[in-house]
Amino acid sequence: MDQLGFARPESQNVNDFAETGVTKERIPAMDGDILFYFTYETGDGKASELEKEWINDPLFQNLNVAKQGKVYKVSDTIWNTAGGVLAAHLMLDDIEKYFLQGQ
Repeated sequence: MDQLGFARPESQNVNDFAETGVTKERIPAMDGDILFYFTYETGDGKASELEKEWINDPLFQNLNVAKQGKVYKVSDTIWNTAGGVLAAHLMLDDIEKYFLQGQ
């Protein structure tokens, strides 16, 4: 993402791929110009339930990025678990689609 000119907001600038063990109190730190997220579903539906809970939380709905409609769910397979050249191209397709959509 750095090579595309993307930068995380300072509050999200961590060395790891993502923060773990995050609680809802950290939702305000998720704000940015655009937000891509994915949900890793294991088959029991719990991850999807948790996703809905977080997305519908008033703290999340109050984010500027949410108010501007620039929150996009992307494929966990493409953005997280697959890796490789094909997944990278599909990720770039997503980025292009969502950025062109906003213009």
